[in-house]
Amino acid sequence: MTCAEWTWRDSGILSGRRNCSLDGCIHAGAAGATHLRFHRFTPSVIVGAHEDPERVARIEYCTQHGIDLARRLTGGGALYLDDDQLCWSLTMPSACGRAAGKTLQAALERLVRAVADALCSLGVAATFKAFNDVEIDGRKIACGFLADDGRRMLFQGSLLLDVDVETMLKALRVPTEKLSAQGMRSARERFTTLREQLGRIPPLEDIEYCIVHALGKALGGQFPPPMCASPEGADLPACPGVVPRPVSNDTFRAFHRTAGGVLHAAVALYSGSVVAGDVHLSGSIQLSPPDLFGRVELALAGQRIDQLGRLLDHALQGMDWEMVGATAEDLRYVLQLAVNHRHEQEDLGLETAAANMLMVHSPGRNLELGDILSQVTVMLVPYCAKPLWCKWRNRDGCTECGRCEVGEAYRLARERGMQVISIGNYEHLRQTLDRMRGEGAAAYVGMCCENFYLKRRVAFDEAGMPAVLMDISGSNCYELRQEDLAYAGSFQAKSQLNIELVRKLTARIPLSRSGKC
Repeated sequence: MTCAEWTWRDSGILSGRRNCSLDGCIHAGAAGATHLRFHRFTPSVIVGAHEDPERVARIEYCTQHGIDLARRLTGGGALYLDDDQLCWSLTMPSACGRAAGKTLQAALERLVRAVADALCSLGVAATFKAFNDVEIDGRKIACGFLADDGRRMLFQGSLLLDVDVETMLKALRVPTEKLSAQGMRSARERFTTLREQLGRIPPLEDIEYCIVHALGKALGGQFPPPMCASPEGADLPACPGVVPRPVSNDTFRAFHRTAGGVLHAAVALYSGSVVAGDVHLSGSIQLSPPDLFGRVELALAGQRIDQLGRLLDHALQGMDWEMVGATAEDLRYVLQLAVNHRHEQEDLGLETAAANMLMVHSPGRNLELGDILSQVTVMLVPYCAKPLWCKWRNRDGCTECGRCEVGEAYRLARERGMQVISIGNYEHLRQTLDRMRGEGAAAYVGMCCENFYLKRRVAFDEAGMPAVLMDISGSNCYELRQEDLAYAGSFQAKSQLNIELVRKLTARIPLSRSGKC
């Protein structure tokens, strides 16, 4: 099936809220038409349709520096956008979009491949990278996102003409993740741009023509010449700002990384009960229908927490749904992780906030906290939790002088007969986990921040050992945008251990361990 009544235009540079509002108006009124709009942004952070903004954006920094914050209609992860990116929004009937692929994932891949083809026609060797990126020699240059409500499909994306990495890292909470054997690449090296690839930025009209031609070919049609540029959105009410969702003190939170993005679950309990007063799902995920999370939340609210998995399955059975790169089992698992925090709180005598600091790493998803603690023989401590004045900060070891929490953690672990290792950098972590695995370590406990665990998950997965990790607070490298220094082991600030949590965990580890891996 081909798409009829094609139109396209470039609406110029608008604020984040105006661009998102305009997309909403066009999408709502598109009917059977297919419309492609190119546009650029004033400095803005645009969060995915299903993300919690406080998890992905540094809201205070954005407010202080006049960076707009808005939410797009498509899923996926947050982006920092300005006039150095060429963006597009393609609205079409669902039947037209589904001609590119019967599933959301297949349609997304075909459309993103079309963008890669467009860049190849400009003279760069662009390739598709699952699930929604375009890369050149492993460096990201463009991305795409897709949403489908059953009547209309929306394909949005952005192309890096140039990039302001410094502002990007300050505005987003998402740290860089591209690693090499020699050390972590700088954020600038994670991306490439048309300027870098071609030595110049071609005229926008030429870039747009190539994208129009490639998308038309992918969808079995052709776009007519562009409509005259117009100041779209000049009199359009801006979409409302993105505000954080309030979280109660009795909310248990968990996250789970899938191939398609990170899923987050928050389960709030009625006071003193095991009944969920509210359930909230979010994440950097692309899904269909757009209100999938909302429907599931409605089905789970007011239900006993030990029934959430069964009720989730029942809710999904009645829907035609899809999550790109994620499954029903992933949803079930992240909900179970959140519910488990309730049990961990009771078992260990913790405050809710402390229970939420626990990250249970179970490679087979079959072990809970108590199962892992019964096997632990090793404690891993991050060097950045040691004081700057300590001569052991960048060395493995501790004299237990009693002047910091790390010394107390060492003492508690040694009392249980555990081996304690200070991790100096990312490569040291990998080497240590490899050695522990080779020597037969069954499980371990450790401390790291949530961002480190998410972005360095490959090291934990490859080790194949279960672990209980404790989130660290304070001046961690991701909050201070110094993750490259942390990777190399030269981060110059102190993170904070929750020593009471360490004390309660180690008390559950059996005595009389040999201390050898």
